[in-house]
Amino acid sequence: MACKTCNGNGEVDCPKCKGAGTLPAECRECKGKGKIPDAANKMVECDICNGRGIVNNQCEECYGGGRVACDTCGGTG
Repeated sequence: MACKTCNGNGEVDCPKCKGAGTLPAECRECKGKGKIPDAANKMVECDICNGRGIVNNQCEECYGGGRVACDTCGGTG
């Protein structure tokens, strides 16, 4: 009989990233401001986060896959 939690496939969406595989975090380069000083000390768009101030880091629980083994059936489906 198939597991009702995972519909028999043995995996569910990662609870930490909700299946996205990534988690938003403040950009370390611009410290969340979206702008950094250039060589002339003029504020320009951060090239790491493209001016958003946020980067998406790989989820450490699902290693970026967005899915984890079902706790109900232990991943057996």
